Amino acid sequence: MGGPHCASPREPGDLYNWGYRRGASFAGSDPWGYEYRNCTSYVAWRLSHAGVRAALFSDLGNASQWLAGVAREPGVIVSHVPSPGAVAVWVVSSGVGHVAWVDSVRSSVVTVSDYNYAGTGAFDTHVLTTPPAGYIYFPGA
Repeated sequence: MGGPHCASPREPGDLYNWGYRRGASFAGSDPWGYEYRNCTSYVAWRLSHAGVRAALFSDLGNASQWLAGVAREPGVIVSHVPSPGAVAVWVVSSGVGHVAWVDSVRSSVVTVSDYNYAGTGAFDTHVLTTPPAGYIYFPGA
């Protein structure tokens, strides 16, 4: 579980798990309803560590479904303006889409961290080159 390449950018000792122990067994899905080593699981982990109530981000489905899934949740804001702690969402009509955690914004340069960006199940930090469909702001994040 974990490793140096999947540590929280803010707290290197805080490791994102690649799977979850449930008693004596090892499960491939996380406590929030997402498959491990996917973008949705990583962002759910970041939201959990930011103190966001799990009911707001659990079981939202594929990344393409997140914007619609939170649209009417009290306190959740969907915007086109990036800010650290927001969730960037890309919607793909024929696929699962993608979500990423916004780490920093400097001028027009938005840096995000995510998992499975290239379909490899790996952690990555990169500058956005394609604007997302929107940014989600969860209360508490």
